Amino acid sequence: MLIWSDNKKLPQSLHDELINRIHENYKNKEEFFSSYHESGEIFADIIVPYYGNLIEEIMKDLGLWSRTQYEYNLWVQMYNSETTTHDIHEHFTGREIISFNHIIDASNNKCFYFLNDNGDKIYPEHQDSGDIFAWSPWLVHGVDKVKEPNTTRLIVAGNVWLNRYDAPNARTLTCSGNINNDHEDVIWNVTYKREQNDIVKRDLFSVPVFELKVDLDKLILPSAEVAPIPDTTLQYLSSLVSSALNTLQDKFDTLEFDMIWRNNYKTKSDYQGYHIHAKTHWSFIIYESVERSRTVFCNPSHKEVQNQSLYESSLDMPLTYHADYFKSGDMILFPSWLAHHVPAGNLGTTISGNIILKSNNQKTSGAKYCQTYSNQDSHYM
Repeated sequence: MLIWSDNKKLPQSLHDELINRIHENYKNKEEFFSSYHESGEIFADIIVPYYGNLIEEIMKDLGLWSRTQYEYNLWVQMYNSETTTHDIHEHFTGREIISFNHIIDASNNKCFYFLNDNGDKIYPEHQDSGDIFAWSPWLVHGVDKVKEPNTTRLIVAGNVWLNRYDAPNARTLTCSGNINNDHEDVIWNVTYKREQNDIVKRDLFSVPVFELKVDLDKLILPSAEVAPIPDTTLQYLSSLVSSALNTLQDKFDTLEFDMIWRNNYKTKSDYQGYHIHAKTHWSFIIYESVERSRTVFCNPSHKEVQNQSLYESSLDMPLTYHADYFKSGDMILFPSWLAHHVPAGNLGTTISGNIILKSNNQKTSGAKYCQTYSNQDSHYM
């Protein structure tokens, strides 16, 4: 699991100064000491010169030095048998490319471990004083408790994150977003240096559609034709929908449900014709009791494609998308203007709804009620 390793003894003067500053700033002796949340200010002036050169060495050894623009952060941690230890975690937030751990003073037992997919602990072989190793930041890892008394485990750790990466195949990746802000979006942009004979294919005007899992037990919808929906149901749906829509670049402040209803397919001749959900932003379908979905989405430019395509049914520019793989407890969230229909042949119920997004300078009103549609309402044109 390691991508780089070495053994480097820290200069004694630097080691002693680390210990002195830890003792000056160590408040809660029951917790392991960490300067991670101090932004490196306690130790920056003494560790940046040493580890800046070390990180440069790692980047050169991995062939990344000349092809990247990077930054890094550093922190100091110290453990002993009387303190807590570091539970499993990872370092990846979207920009990190390398994480490393330099063991300044080692304990007798190997403490650092990775977790594999089975939950097994994998201990790097060399964990003596001076050992330094690097790994991919998304690997889950943790630290066992120091076993022997009167022994201190001292480490310096760090992450290297990218601002720019120049790939050998003429791609350049640049990143925007604040690495120190957990709430900041990290966006990678890819540009290509095109040679004279290069062919680049791009898919323009993609339509974002989300597939989610729903806990049906949390959906309490009244049986009456028109009735209020419990706040707990609305809050659950709002949280679910927000988690998906917040991954988009177009931001919103709040959302409201304009309408929520149940579609009841009582016979296999029931269907829904071609339609959109007008005057709303997003819509959803929750597959409640149907054995399998039969929703068909239509290419927004299907008329133009059908009229001007070489083939009646184009493989490169299909006219429809058959979302026929959803089962009970699945949900699909899509832009309300995306036309769709439901062919005959299904039995059971689905739950549908419309969503209106709001910004601080725009007001909309949402109706918080549920309509239970009859059999007739499940085969309209």
